[in-house]
Amino acid sequence: MTFVQPSIGLMQQLELFEMPNHLITKLPDTIVMCENLHTMNLYNNLLESVPENIGLLFNLRDLYLHKNNIIRMPQSFSQLKRLREVRLDDNPLESLPPGIEEIQSLHSVYLPKKLKTFKLLMRHQAVVTYCGSI
Repeated sequence: MTFVQPSIGLMQQLELFEMPNHLITKLPDTIVMCENLHTMNLYNNLLESVPENIGLLFNLRDLYLHKNNIIRMPQSFSQLKRLREVRLDDNPLESLPPGIEEIQSLHSVYLPKKLKTFKLLMRHQAVVTYCGSI
């Protein structure tokens, strides 16, 4: 499977979305209509971006996007105030949007090694790990 149908937005009660190890290149913007989504696992795909309005997934707690082709995360990413764990390692990320350090619920952040020089000054006890081959 190389894409996710826009009709996924009709699944408003969806709590867990897992599609690792596919060839998905894009997520439809309608994914943010899944207001009960708490875990999104899309690692090892071909994603180049995530929807600009991902910050509307207010209940999202765990986000696994490692091993994709994501260059940047949208500004709204820092609105994910319930996020506990995020994996962005093994992506060609160039930077992170401002405000990620303000997410109080974060306890684990995995970033690409190349962002090691990017000073992520967490305001709480989150563990930041730099890993991956990119």
